[in-house]
Amino acid sequence: MRYLQTLNWVLFAAGLLMAVVMGVVSLILLIYKQEATAIGSNLPQVLSTFGAFAGFALVSGVASWSLHKNARWKWLAQGALAIAVVIMGLLTQQLG
Repeated sequence: MRYLQTLNWVLFAAGLLMAVVMGVVSLILLIYKQEATAIGSNLPQVLSTFGAFAGFALVSGVASWSLHKNARWKWLAQGALAIAVVIMGLLTQQLG
């Protein structure tokens, strides 16, 4: 169980870090949107990527917390995290 908990916390940290980075990029794009229309045209894709990583961080954080507190629904949260990992893999493959 300890290895699964470590993996959950690593996934949470990675998702949160990427959400913060994409949030900063979104803020920069919002600031310079009028000055460079080519840059501003990427804003919807960056915002959706930010939302995807924020959602992933939320799911992995809940899964980590449920395992840490030994909640009755911990395996449901682990299943949701497994689905989120697959979805994020498909999204990043689509973007790349």
